[in-house]
Amino acid sequence: MANRTFGWIQNPSSTNTLRNILSLFVYGSDYHTYMIKERLPLLRDINMLKTNTLYDTFCNYLSTEQPIPYDILKGQGSGEERRNNAKCSGLVQAAITGQQKKIYNRNDEFIEIKKPFSDDWTADGFLRWAVSLGFLDYDYDQDTCIITPVGRDFVNATTEKKKNEILGKAFLMYPPVCRVLGLLKDKRHLTKFELGSQLGFTDEAGFTSYPQQIWVKAYVEAQDSDERKKLRSDTEGSSDKYARMICTWLKELGWVTRVDKTVRESYGEKKYNCTISSAYMISVAGITSYNHAMGLSKGKRLPKIVYREMLASKATDATYLRKRRSEILRFLSNHKERTIEEILSYLKEQNIEENETVIKDDIEGFINIGLDIEIKRNIIKLKDEIIKLKPYNDSVTKELSNVVVIKDRVRIHLKEIPHKYLTLIDYAFSSKSHSRDFEAYTIDLLSKELDFNGSHLGGSRKPDGIIYHYNHGVIIDNKAYAKREKAYMQGKLFPFLKVGMTKVNLTPTVTKDKNGVPHTEPNAPVYIYDTSGPFSDPNIDVDLKKGLPRMREQWILDRNDTEQLPEVTSDYGKQRLSDHSLDSLRFEHIQLPRRARKGKAITQMAYAKAGIVTPEMEYVAVRENMNCEELGIKTHITPEFVRDEIARGRAVLPANINHPESEPMIIGRNFLVKINTNIGNSATTSSIEEEVDKAVWSCKWGGDTLMDLSTGANIHETREWIVRNCPVPVGTVPIYQALEKVDGKVEDLTWEIYKDTLIEQCEQGVDYFTIHAGIRRQNVHLADSRLCGIVSRGGSIMSKWCLIHDKESFLYEHFDDICDIVAQYDVALSLGDGLRPGCTADANDAAQFAELDTMGELVTRAWAKNVQAFIEGPGHVPMHKIRENMERQLDHCHEAPFYTLGPIVTDIAPGYDHITSAIGGAQIAWLGTAMLCYVTPKEHLALPNKEDVRVGVVTYKIAAHAADLAKGHPGATIRDNALSKARFDFRWRDQFHLSLDQERSLQYFEEAGHVDGEYCTMCGPNFCAAKLTHDLRRL
Repeated sequence: MANRTFGWIQNPSSTNTLRNILSLFVYGSDYHTYMIKERLPLLRDINMLKTNTLYDTFCNYLSTEQPIPYDILKGQGSGEERRNNAKCSGLVQAAITGQQKKIYNRNDEFIEIKKPFSDDWTADGFLRWAVSLGFLDYDYDQDTCIITPVGRDFVNATTEKKKNEILGKAFLMYPPVCRVLGLLKDKRHLTKFELGSQLGFTDEAGFTSYPQQIWVKAYVEAQDSDERKKLRSDTEGSSDKYARMICTWLKELGWVTRVDKTVRESYGEKKYNCTISSAYMISVAGITSYNHAMGLSKGKRLPKIVYREMLASKATDATYLRKRRSEILRFLSNHKERTIEEILSYLKEQNIEENETVIKDDIEGFINIGLDIEIKRNIIKLKDEIIKLKPYNDSVTKELSNVVVIKDRVRIHLKEIPHKYLTLIDYAFSSKSHSRDFEAYTIDLLSKELDFNGSHLGGSRKPDGIIYHYNHGVIIDNKAYAKREKAYMQGKLFPFLKVGMTKVNLTPTVTKDKNGVPHTEPNAPVYIYDTSGPFSDPNIDVDLKKGLPRMREQWILDRNDTEQLPEVTSDYGKQRLSDHSLDSLRFEHIQLPRRARKGKAITQMAYAKAGIVTPEMEYVAVRENMNCEELGIKTHITPEFVRDEIARGRAVLPANINHPESEPMIIGRNFLVKINTNIGNSATTSSIEEEVDKAVWSCKWGGDTLMDLSTGANIHETREWIVRNCPVPVGTVPIYQALEKVDGKVEDLTWEIYKDTLIEQCEQGVDYFTIHAGIRRQNVHLADSRLCGIVSRGGSIMSKWCLIHDKESFLYEHFDDICDIVAQYDVALSLGDGLRPGCTADANDAAQFAELDTMGELVTRAWAKNVQAFIEGPGHVPMHKIRENMERQLDHCHEAPFYTLGPIVTDIAPGYDHITSAIGGAQIAWLGTAMLCYVTPKEHLALPNKEDVRVGVVTYKIAAHAADLAKGHPGATIRDNALSKARFDFRWRDQFHLSLDQERSLQYFEEAGHVDGEYCTMCGPNFCAAKLTHDLRRL
């Protein structure tokens, strides 16, 4: 017999989708016809059915009204396939339309549509919902579903009123809905935690509610907005999710409203106030409906649908619990008054031996799932009529596992403490990780019931805690974790400067002498370069709709050499602002742009040449040094050194005056090696929300700069959102947008269009432009003999333009004009390598070096106009040719900063080019490259998603840091040495805490089932060299 899980629903909420699924069972209904004539043929044509026979199978089941096997409806899981690559395998999957658009090949024609199917997990959720509401009947023996009369009525309803009437009645026959409505009627305003704590069989796994007191304290003390976001979205128990989803359904009918609730919780003498958005109030319509369901009005009390699966969820002995509880309900179902003794006697006749405490807990559980049970002293009466409850025909016996035995033993002795804490025993013996819930419930138990003071030590995903009473306490720590904090260092020349970085507070080293007496040695905190900006500051509540704080705005105003324009001056910018169809996409808080006053030189290079140290320059010096001075480490990086490097053109500080949200950083070979990340939409994928999310994500993981390479829809609006929410410099390739403005026709590109694009982006706040001005008409054919030709998008565009018009590139011809424009906003130029090699076979050829020579000429022209500039480099270069690239660039480009994509050192590893390029990146950065452009695993294959961005950034942080170590950057070894010492000391938390990717290292550690021992799982306790070394030192 198949194991189904009806009764409890966490995710489906769309009643329209539910109706579509029910239509599969109603021959001739609109959606049934659509499935046969359009959806299934589409899935067949785009090859998205899991097997070749599924089309005929599905059509056969839809050809007449008949019971349909559950597995045909639900389909199969993706198995070893990644979820994104899985194909449709179930009828219900085919009836659910996804949200994300994708491109499919239908009969040799590419179409872009929303994904026309879902997965088995989502399909199962909707099926369970339909069965639980009584719209489908489930046959246990045949494992099939068929539509019920009420389900058919719901499909055939022609008005919204009729649909809601049927839906409302179905909801009222679902006991958990009545439970939620009843609680709201009594208390009026409850959070999801307050509802969830009284919903379901609260003493067992599958019905957990996260303690609100602990959640509130964690939320108030959360270290950053990311942590608070995780608490809001991820931290809740199973019953909290059930309650939240039920309220979502009822909100659609107008029975419940969602109203923020300010709650006040106490921990010892400390009080915490917090507003919880997942809070609900019942409406008058909700009260009326509840009264009808419970027989409190003139109408007849509605029966309650109870499938046996509703009577236990994830308990280890769930089948036995369902049988026992089913029998109790059967015994109570004749509405007679029963005593506990009578129930125990009846169960004994069914070969079920239990005690009074268990029965009382079951009765309380029945009330908590929404059944109306009256209790007077020892007399129990079930007032509801139960339908759909099918008894077990097979013999089901009690499984005497450790969990069951211990829970039974403990249950009897819990006289004053709520039995919900019995769930701790389930967690303790579960094979799955329940660290967060175990720790939270333990803190809740000891603080609420035993009057201990309690506190969290971690965050939402790591709520390790401490419980204490007077001078005694205990650490509750079921998971090693990495705890960091945001710290700020102050400027000296400009005391108002607050330079943000990550501070790692390390735990002491504990050693034991030969007598076994422990001794502690403190470890100094480690400061880490931080690119995450305000997003990691718990005291700054970032609202993406308003953008980041404009930290440099006052510095810019104080210089009094810029002016605010009365309006945007680019024609395209004006056009976009006047198009009201874009209002829903547009960033709401757009500021008027600034520009240099006439005759004023406002670039960081102009200031540097004039001997002026700006706040930006001191900010950079503090940031590069971190806490070297406190540690007594000698450093050459002073504000004056920063100024001199910028003045000489050996370093670039990208800082558009219209991007005051950015935190100053510097690109130069005498500073930390930086990494650039690329994001951007295309004509086929991604949205504004996704690109902003990826931008913030790349900053979180360590991206120093960000290139927006968007080529799809709404480039202007996408860029505005990104710049306003980006704490690092943002770069673009203006030729991409210019080409979009002429519908992709290269021959129609003009200087006027390009010029307007530059001004548009300068006024939005772009900090640096990639300009492919190194492409010369005379050099284009040098790439003809290449294996892979021209692989740069910008390079190929400009090369094609030169050949079509048989003239010099307008970028080269107007380069001085470009410099005059960007100098008014302090936008830096990244001189693009349009003829970079696209494979190792083409490395260091005549085309590449001819362009490099031209860039050497252009960089001096930029410097003459006080424009900061750096040089882009390859590309694909085998290791033995890397040094020549670096030496030639330094010589021909006058030591301007070099910025390379990798280089990729071998072409045989698609899917792993983040590694092949990081190898080259580490080597060329050691030799002098100032910034590396990251590469993700998707390079050459697809646009990266968030996980690809994370992998790419971390991989390149490794390459950059390896180069910093090799170059001898001041303080570069501090973090390495601290982590090595933590590893040798078996200070696992500190090791993760200092890691580039603490989440991944912690994940691997936990997967090994480690328990913080003085050895790792690779060596074990007897073969650990570090442990043996410690033993030797005690001899």
